[in-house]
Amino acid sequence: MPYQLKRLPDLPALIVTLDQRLDVTELRTMFRESHNLTRPEDEHIYRVLDFRNAHMPLPELLLLIHAAMQSFMPGAMLDPRIEDIPVGSAHWVHVARDWFSRHLYKGRHVPLFATPEAAVRYIQQREAGRNPVPTDGDNGGSEEAQSGFQGQ
Repeated sequence: MPYQLKRLPDLPALIVTLDQRLDVTELRTMFRESHNLTRPEDEHIYRVLDFRNAHMPLPELLLLIHAAMQSFMPGAMLDPRIEDIPVGSAHWVHVARDWFSRHLYKGRHVPLFATPEAAVRYIQQREAGRNPVPTDGDNGGSEEAQSGFQGQ
């Protein structure tokens, strides 16, 4: 399997670590497994998508974007309970995040972090009711820190 998926014990959060390319079948399997890790009481769940070790050529990225837009299954990106939070610094990660923000989420800002640890700190602050403001020390200088992102 080109990814590992786990649920964090103390947060309504999943961590997906991608080790290589992901095809459409594996993407749908990941959606299904994400749904299986949710609990009935989860009204909102975060899914951290760690792309730091994944490499995605543009044609494959476009194919996955199309598949994600067509996936209306529980656990998919269109599942209203799930908030995806990408992690990575590759150009394609920024491109995908920006596209999903504009087209899939109708302009809702999608935060992007350099490390899963920074994303988890962001989730902890959100769950504590604070409006998180990532800093260079939290996310290794990702776009969020540079843009002055103020949370949602």
